[in-house]
Amino acid sequence: MDIFTLALIIVFAIALILFFLRIYTLYKYFRIGRNINRFDQAGKRFLFMLYDTLSQACSRRHKNYYPGFTHFIFFWGFILLFPSIMELILGPIIGFSWEFLGTPLYQALFFAQDAIVVLIVIALAMAFYRRYVIRPYYIENSFDALLILILVTIIVITITGYKAFQIAIAGTYPAYMPLSLFFANLVRNVPDKTFWLYFFYWFHLGTILFFLVYIPYSKHMHLIASFPNIFFKNNGPRGELSYVDLEKSEKIGVNDIRDLTWKDYLDGISCTECGRCTQNCPAYQTEKPLNPKNVIHTVKYSLFHNAPLILEGKNDTVPLISEKQDHLSITPEELWACTTCGSCIEHCPVYNEHLQKIVDMRRYLVMNEGSMPNELADAFKNLERTGNPWGFPSVKRGSLAKSKNIKTFKEQKAEYLLFMGCMGAYDSRYRSAVEAFIEILNKCGISFATLGNEETCCGDMARRSGNEYLFQTLAKKNIDAMKKYGVEKIITMCPHGYNTIKNEYPQLGGNFKVYHYTEILQMLLRDGKIRLKSSGERAVYHDPCYLGRYNGIYDAPREILEKCTYLLELEKSRTESFCCGGGSGRFLMEEKGKRINEERGRQIVEKGVNLVAVACPICMLMLEDAMKSLHREDISIKDISEIIFKNIEINTQKDEII
Repeated sequence: MDIFTLALIIVFAIALILFFLRIYTLYKYFRIGRNINRFDQAGKRFLFMLYDTLSQACSRRHKNYYPGFTHFIFFWGFILLFPSIMELILGPIIGFSWEFLGTPLYQALFFAQDAIVVLIVIALAMAFYRRYVIRPYYIENSFDALLILILVTIIVITITGYKAFQIAIAGTYPAYMPLSLFFANLVRNVPDKTFWLYFFYWFHLGTILFFLVYIPYSKHMHLIASFPNIFFKNNGPRGELSYVDLEKSEKIGVNDIRDLTWKDYLDGISCTECGRCTQNCPAYQTEKPLNPKNVIHTVKYSLFHNAPLILEGKNDTVPLISEKQDHLSITPEELWACTTCGSCIEHCPVYNEHLQKIVDMRRYLVMNEGSMPNELADAFKNLERTGNPWGFPSVKRGSLAKSKNIKTFKEQKAEYLLFMGCMGAYDSRYRSAVEAFIEILNKCGISFATLGNEETCCGDMARRSGNEYLFQTLAKKNIDAMKKYGVEKIITMCPHGYNTIKNEYPQLGGNFKVYHYTEILQMLLRDGKIRLKSSGERAVYHDPCYLGRYNGIYDAPREILEKCTYLLELEKSRTESFCCGGGSGRFLMEEKGKRINEERGRQIVEKGVNLVAVACPICMLMLEDAMKSLHREDISIKDISEIIFKNIEINTQKDEII
């Protein structure tokens, strides 16, 4: 064995040992966290991981073409250059070469490597320009990021230099390596070519091995961690929060790093720091203290700070929630600023789960500390006493349905339960939307009834505001009533109720077939039971977060509205929709500074329409308030059911809607 091979083995071994020592340390940290089962459907998970990573689907899904292109090239650059790295290391040690593939494949591989190097150079120029000239506000230009770009630059320069001198020394002219051949021709007359060959070899290899050792200590750990993070992503409904066994749980919620799961830790080290969650957060966009990226980073930094102390048996750990704002803790003000719109999760390229962490920390504040905004404290008391957040008498909950001669399930069994929801039962403005939908159901001969005064709040607001006990109390009351009358199918007016009953009631034994009312209207339209005339009004549809991002219902409302209006799309619509600002009880709370609903209102005003269609009572409340604040009350906010009822054609001979 010559000195060259021995040196190579020693350097390579040291790098591998340092790399795996860090991986083992992270493994020990991860064992501190609570367990969570994410090993179900392993085959499906593996195939999705391959598809999502190899295609870099996240960039195409949200049209992030500029950064998407650079990351696509960097990713595939690593994949295509990796065979050369293997050959450079294993060739001198065991004589490994890719020539066993056969001439055509071997030449194709090295042609692809030359081509990808050109694309990497372009991608590097774009990355430097974006970070240091465009400088998007949601991206931090850290030393770590700069170092990685420099290392990638060195890697492509040195691999090209090594190949060029290798060709020049061999005296060959491989046409299948056009880039390397171009530079080889430039250096054929350079003296001491062997020196420069070894110089580029060791410079390249040293950079690669430094990169390998550095990755587990840097933000670029996501190059490794993103693969398992995508594999272990939440495959359950987007709108489902975790179940808490109140009887068996000594502590509810999260305030200590040990309260989180190993998957939460994996989220932290998988974060790419792309800032897409922050870029699309309505709270951050309106200058609130919440930054979704910082929530994930706080988990990571808290883990790195506290885990060594815990493993050493020390108790002086730093809590996750603190009034002191630093990189190890999150303030209550940040937590309460979240509207739970789900935009952060929607845009995360590695499927980090921001919302569960935020709600878990809210659970700790409410259930353990009794700490919450005053408006929520009042709402919780009202929900406990009367089953609605305003404190209206519970005996009045069924008054609207009763006034329309709608039977209760106690009086008459029906095919569908119409779940009114708090806004549907009590809000004077939303009353007309409910009445319109009831009229349509009656005219179409749909069999439905309500729970009357036996209905209570679905519990959505209580759960997402951290009051898990109150949520389960309200949910169990509804489930018991539904089961008592043999309810199988439920229609909800509110997307929040739709999401909660459909995705979260099953945790408590409430398994029902749940429809949002727009799905019923779509069904009636397709079945020919209703026909619509077009008003010609220029309209836009505001996608509710809990109907769209949480449950994927985008087409049903549009299919209906396109029949009766001249429907335009807002710039921020469908998966990109901008929240109204009312989720998780925010519609009851004071909002400081720039208001989310007014920002959405400005987006609507810029579209130049006179009608905004909504499919959520909270969205209606928030957007009507926005138009008043913007002095644009000429723009009407209407529920889809109101718009439909206004534009239905009636067959007078059959006296029914057709």
